[in-house]
Amino acid sequence: MKQHGVSQEEAVRELKKMIKDYQEVMMDEFFKASSTVPRQVIVRVFNTARMINLFYKEGDGFGHANDNFKAMFTSLFT
Repeated sequence: MKQHGVSQEEAVRELKKMIKDYQEVMMDEFFKASSTVPRQVIVRVFNTARMINLFYKEGDGFGHANDNFKAMFTSLFT
């Protein structure tokens, strides 16, 4: 941020835009690869990426889980 002279809000906004763009690319690649790569492999890779996004969407959700993440995670298993 200091290097480019932007505020934290601008940096976060740009990173969220990049994440959205890459998710769109990932979806495009998901449908393109389904003809050459077994669907089971693609689904597992895609689900892993979705879990990583869930863990780190609002900070370090894995190492420093907040109450929102804990509630969401426990709701999956109850």
